Amino acid sequence: MVRTVLLGCAFLCLLSSSTEGQQRVADSLLGAALLRVRPGTTIRLHSTALPGRVEGRLVGSTSSMVSLTVGVQPAEYTRAGIDSLWVRRRATGTGALVGAIPGAIAGTVLGAVVNAVACSDDGGDPCPEAVPLLGLAGAATGAVLGAVVGSFIPKWQRRLP
Repeated sequence: MVRTVLLGCAFLCLLSSSTEGQQRVADSLLGAALLRVRPGTTIRLHSTALPGRVEGRLVGSTSSMVSLTVGVQPAEYTRAGIDSLWVRRRATGTGALVGAIPGAIAGTVLGAVVNAVACSDDGGDPCPEAVPLLGLAGAATGAVLGAVVGSFIPKWQRRLP
């Protein structure tokens, strides 16, 4: 068992020490990252062969090329020079989280006011369930509103390296 692990580590060291091995590892990482991106998704590539970033919709990829639609023009780029890959997403989850926090605070305050004003009768019987229920309702409402706002905000997610 130890011998197998040592041989595997030695093989990986030899593979990573050569430039050809490093290129194979980089190609496999880019290939794995591209497999998780659906065609039609807006991506951003940075390459050492390009003067900057290229942004476009992914058409497809082969073992040596990445095909994009940049504007209305199709373009192909070699995978060898690509050193970073970014995918355009929406900030829906972030917006939901940001909206849920003030919604929960507002709902809890409203629940405390309802508990103090409307729920006590002559016997002094408050309804303590108003505070957590209205806090949860406020959090849910804030999360929905935040998700709607966040769906209009683009954000870039780095996939490689």
